Amino acid sequence: MQKKLISILVIWGLMLLIFSTPVFASLTAVEHSGKNLPTNRLVVKFKAGTEKNLKEKAHMRHGGRVVDEILALDVQVVEVPAERVMEKVKEYQGEEVVEFAEPDFVATALEIPDDPCFYRQWDMHNTGQTGGLPDADIDAPEAWDITSGRPSIKIAILDSGIDQDHEDLADKIISNVNFTTSQSVDDFFGHGSHVAGIAAAAGNNNKGIAGTAYYGNRQLLDLRAGECV
Repeated sequence: MQKKLISILVIWGLMLLIFSTPVFASLTAVEHSGKNLPTNRLVVKFKAGTEKNLKEKAHMRHGGRVVDEILALDVQVVEVPAERVMEKVKEYQGEEVVEFAEPDFVATALEIPDDPCFYRQWDMHNTGQTGGLPDADIDAPEAWDITSGRPSIKIAILDSGIDQDHEDLADKIISNVNFTTSQSVDDFFGHGSHVAGIAAAAGNNNKGIAGTAYYGNRQLLDLRAGECV
């Protein structure tokens, strides 16, 4: 899943590059699969006027235990077996006296890297910072909440080369292959380094930008092609 997600994000990031200026180096409970759901609690709201004994009977039928009650919202927080969360959601939703039931999701802040030029990367996280349409992006921070890449996933950059001394890229390069007549594998043209940066520039190092798969070193295969020099 992580590998597929990172691959999709890298492809979208590279596609958005075509239309961008140069970058400096609601889900419902029923729709959710329930896999890896970080909760064993439901939020249940009974219909107005439902008697207490009917609520208690519903909880008994479905093995729910009330652990909290939010009076301002007139909802109950109900504990159920973690591996049966979505099953219990559907059971409660099937009760005539229940207005709604949903998992008590755990919310976390979006992963935003500390790289100083990240704010310019509208293709990753578009807030309208360059006058564009907010949220017209690849939702990178949302994906980074799941994974920011793995060193085991390798990315080949078939382009004009990669800057071997770039502070965001040098530690990422595994090997270099030169398909040109030049004696150097370095990037004198700049485009290959640009693409490599979008794919995997080091992130959260307080330097430059953040790549789509920014976590981990030794990820990039530098395949230099074309006669750029």
